[in-house]
Amino acid sequence: MRQGKREANRYYNEKNREVKKSNQRDKRNLIESIAQEAEHAAKNNDLRTLYMTTWKLSGIRCNQNRPIRSEDGTLLMKMEDQLQRWMRHFESVLNRPVPSQLPDPRPADVPLSINTEPISRGEIRTALTQQKNAKAPGVDKIPLEALKEVGPCTVEALHRIFNFVWEKEEIPDNWKRGLLVKLAKKGDLSLCGNWRGIMLLSIPSKVLTQVILNRMKVFVDDVLRDEHVGFRKDCSCIDQIFTLRIIVEQTNEWSSPCACYSWILRKPSILWIGRLCGGFFVITVYLIKSSTCLRFSIRASLAKYFMQEL
Repeated sequence: MRQGKREANRYYNEKNREVKKSNQRDKRNLIESIAQEAEHAAKNNDLRTLYMTTWKLSGIRCNQNRPIRSEDGTLLMKMEDQLQRWMRHFESVLNRPVPSQLPDPRPADVPLSINTEPISRGEIRTALTQQKNAKAPGVDKIPLEALKEVGPCTVEALHRIFNFVWEKEEIPDNWKRGLLVKLAKKGDLSLCGNWRGIMLLSIPSKVLTQVILNRMKVFVDDVLRDEHVGFRKDCSCIDQIFTLRIIVEQTNEWSSPCACYSWILRKPSILWIGRLCGGFFVITVYLIKSSTCLRFSIRASLAKYFMQEL
């Protein structure tokens, strides 16, 4: 009896060691395969796959559905209270008071001759190919992949809609509505200030804005200063960050003083470009002048709409 028990324990311990070694080997092979996938994605400049594989290897997970605190520090447990709190937070963040002194840019000597004719089918096809896949849709729930796969039918439908919008100078209501989704930053995540929101807009509206941008940048790029790098061809954010890092490293190496100045313009830059674009800018302003309705989304629950004044 005792002899059989000792044999059974020895057999169990032997198989237990084999299972543990097999688990360690399989885990090592899995990590190596994921690392090779990340390396392959980095070589092919596939940043999405690189980010996802790095996220898997890090093992860091963030609970998106944790309770938050109200303005007085009270922890909110009910979903309705959380939605109301998020709505008040983003309404205060996105709606800022109007500056006391508005800029008055000098008119351009020669207005730019930007095309203001009806939108062509070729422009729509070009704008569709320029859009990146795997982007979350807006309130209309139309993914970009569906628009690309349908082909000529999509181009014909968008051609009628875009030209109707262009002639009537009115944006459809769904294009004015956006879904706000929160992403965690650092710090105490029970505070709304440690989260940032991204806005999910309608995919067809993005295609229209891409058509407008393509018409503008051909003429505007030639008159903008070299220091202006926002939304310009061959001037990506990564290049600017790399340049800034090189400057900082060189100043540290040579122990020389360094002063960085960033001038971020939103409405003033739009006004300045508008003075250059003439009638094209007037049409564009009519398209975007109305307020945007925003709605916060969390755990498949939606808060009430609030207005973002432009």
